[in-house]
Amino acid sequence: MKISVNQLGKRYGFQFVVRDVSFELENCHFMGISGRNGAGKSTLMQMISGYLSPSEGTITYSANGKNIERNDLYTHIAYAAPYIDLPQRMTTKELFDHYSKFKRTLHNYNDFIDFSELTDQGDKFIENFSSGMQQKVALALALITDVDLILFDEPTSYLDSQAKTWFFNKVAALKAQKTIIIASNDKEDFRNCQQIFEIK
Repeated sequence: MKISVNQLGKRYGFQFVVRDVSFELENCHFMGISGRNGAGKSTLMQMISGYLSPSEGTITYSANGKNIERNDLYTHIAYAAPYIDLPQRMTTKELFDHYSKFKRTLHNYNDFIDFSELTDQGDKFIENFSSGMQQKVALALALITDVDLILFDEPTSYLDSQAKTWFFNKVAALKAQKTIIIASNDKEDFRNCQQIFEIK
């Protein structure tokens, strides 16, 4: 997916959280968005995802030479972030089956368990997972979704060193196939990025 962001801004009341942001992202490109806490990284990611409407400026999207309308954007995007809660009273299998009704996945459930390295967790409720395991499930769902664009906001914030290695390896294997954006203030998260956009 190609993305063109032109003088984008988001205002709450009289205060701008993000303003005058412009960049272009080519198809199958891997970009990092950096900035201090409160710089507006998450707000920018939510505007790119279509969840938030910008107060000023524009974002345009295209895939396979065709423009994508905002109403159809959800079919082209997977999004994982610590502030997006998983349904707590579902098992891993129930969550996967539910997710698969809305998004086209590249794996079946058994392959998903192998992919996410969560063997023997299928009957466990999400609420009984640690924060790191919940984060890993969310990341795995995004990674196996058949979409053009994947957005990760602070993807390794709850992960231990082993889970971080798992994530970095999975992302590296996908970066030639999809457009990927990672927002983070941890430089390690940008190890595979081809470009870093800094919000000041």
